[in-house]
Amino acid sequence: MSDHSVSRRGFLKVTTAGGALAAAPGIAAAQEKTETLGPGKVPMALKINGKSHDVMLEPRTTLMHALRDHLDYTGCKEVCDRGACGACTTWLDGKPINSCLYLAIDAAGKEVTTVESLAKDGKLDPLQAKFVEHEALQCGFCTPGFLMSIKACLRDNPKASLDEIKKSCAGNVCRCAAYEGIFAAAVAVVKGEKPEADVTKLEGNELQKYLEEKGLPRVDGADKVKATAKYTYDIKMQGMLHARILHTPFANTTVEGFDEKAAKAVPGVKHVQVYERPRNIGVPVAIVVAEDPQAAEEGLIALKLVLKPGDAQVDIVDAFKDGRTQNDGNAANVDALLNAAGVVTHEATYYVNQVQHASLETHGVVVHHDGDKVLCYASTQGLTNAHQGLSTGTRMAPGKVRVLCDYMGGGFGAKIGPWDFAPEVADLSKRLGAPIKCLLSRAGELLSGGGRGPGAVTIKLGATKDGKLVGEHRRQLGNLRSHWYFPQRNPPVASDAVQGRIDGIGPTPALRAPGAPQNQVVMEAAMDDLAHKLNMDPVEFRIKNDAAHKDWYTEGAKKIGWDKRPKTGSQKGPLCRGMGVGCGAFAGASGCDFVEVEVDKLTGNVRVVKVVAMFQGGFLNRRTVLNQVYGGTIMGMSWTLFEDRVLDGKTGGMLNTNFETYKMAGSLDIPEIEVVLLGRVGNSGGVGEAPVVPIGGAIANAIFNAIGVRVHRMPFTPRNVLAALEGK
Repeated sequence: MSDHSVSRRGFLKVTTAGGALAAAPGIAAAQEKTETLGPGKVPMALKINGKSHDVMLEPRTTLMHALRDHLDYTGCKEVCDRGACGACTTWLDGKPINSCLYLAIDAAGKEVTTVESLAKDGKLDPLQAKFVEHEALQCGFCTPGFLMSIKACLRDNPKASLDEIKKSCAGNVCRCAAYEGIFAAAVAVVKGEKPEADVTKLEGNELQKYLEEKGLPRVDGADKVKATAKYTYDIKMQGMLHARILHTPFANTTVEGFDEKAAKAVPGVKHVQVYERPRNIGVPVAIVVAEDPQAAEEGLIALKLVLKPGDAQVDIVDAFKDGRTQNDGNAANVDALLNAAGVVTHEATYYVNQVQHASLETHGVVVHHDGDKVLCYASTQGLTNAHQGLSTGTRMAPGKVRVLCDYMGGGFGAKIGPWDFAPEVADLSKRLGAPIKCLLSRAGELLSGGGRGPGAVTIKLGATKDGKLVGEHRRQLGNLRSHWYFPQRNPPVASDAVQGRIDGIGPTPALRAPGAPQNQVVMEAAMDDLAHKLNMDPVEFRIKNDAAHKDWYTEGAKKIGWDKRPKTGSQKGPLCRGMGVGCGAFAGASGCDFVEVEVDKLTGNVRVVKVVAMFQGGFLNRRTVLNQVYGGTIMGMSWTLFEDRVLDGKTGGMLNTNFETYKMAGSLDIPEIEVVLLGRVGNSGGVGEAPVVPIGGAIANAIFNAIGVRVHRMPFTPRNVLAALEGK
């Protein structure tokens, strides 16, 4: 790792309050006459939401940390710490800014406005109210930032168009992908829509009609839009210390050197520990505990860790080619079917990318080990699992351990199990005699928070000339088992598992519809490739093998305008439109997506124009179901087009451990989405998982239809699309 010879504290020793550096003799002379502030705490006067606050802060303190850690304005959230997510958006003299990039000292004498100011006298601002009504949130962690960005837009332009609204929040990221509701809420304010009826005052047929047509709003919606909902990241305790962890970014790491004395000399640092045994990617290498988060981070820098990466194998193509193959014993029977007279086959290899959970609130805990008891606030989906893990890890009786989580800023499966490092934090709390807050940095979350692993598969698929599937033979690396979605007939399958070495993957806990999205995208691609070889329409091909869902295909095709679908690869010029279909199921719910895309053959850029999502499954609350279908569809689109864990070919080190380079779908990427619910009101069923499954295959097939070339490697970024067009 590089030697950080100048810390932020050291940098600010030679700066003025305005941040000017001496760059010429004249400037240097003037600077000598200017008071130098810091590195210790200095008095500052901050005016926030019309109220003055006199605080003592180090000049290096960002406005975000001043608000969150020193003044308890927790509406602005710490997510990326580099201005790439918008979660910390506040106003400075009325202008939206990323408070993580702005020094608190530069806000002195100016008006700071936070989301806490929007509601007046207990009454929600109209935009807040519409956020609740239109399901413009899920976990709610990003919600304050979106509110501040859009509120500024509507304040300055009350008649803003949808495009202008999208642009106003283009710097904000919602990992739950509640964009559809966010846009709808803002448009409702522009239109001056009246508030919804108070459901608590409805009864009889009127109530029944309301529930069936709209569904109930979130009980906790008001708390989330007002920022009174407290997440683990927002918890403060008396005398609380802050811990920062450095995770190894390499696939195989040896610690070769560090300066523990220098780290302990950083003002405010209370504890330094280095884990010297060899580590795999994403595993903690060092931890520093300090009086404030900035001191802990500076302690990690002062530690000057020297990490030696070992050799790594990260190329999935090589791993797939060189891996050892194990046959499941069905090959002879299936191959006989595929080689029978009158059977048409298609064989191709497909590569699936790795995607990270990337929750906006990272993994972590706030722990107070007090005497013979432990109180722990955890960002978790599974309180029971977190409690059991902490009890076991600390060797304390379950009755002595209490774990709380009022609100969680995203999980998607990564936070179902206990966080392995929580017992270590509890032990440090006991040793240091103080509560400790320890939540991962963004880099730490992307390295160790979990993801869906990569995969490669060669599929040989066969069907009779009239389109009836007869079987499939696949050779697969990773979790790419056969995933037929046909409810009535599943053609026989032979699977050859490949054991190949791939480093740098990191943890792979369950991620939304675990196992299904990556399996379905390659199956849908193979289906379309075979249909193309049969000279058969992809929808007709699916109906031949899935007559039970004929209504899906008929209605979805009509809504997307399938009759206008171009002949595959027939379009001239750089911009090509294409349509595709993809299906899938998970946990009792199923769906079929129709997608229209536009592909620029000169740049390789893919833009999703429209999605029609046919979703089948029982539901109790229409409002929430629609929110989940929209969100799952967008999250699946994001994985398909943008997201990838990029690894260095030699060290296996992850190269994109931030939200600038780990690209996710944002406001300007969201297409028109039409959802058709085919389920029955009153019958419960899984909703959060299944909508993620079919979208990838539909996009892959729409791209194929547009350019006439199959892109075999995900994600469908410009690089991979151009490579396919060039025959690579």
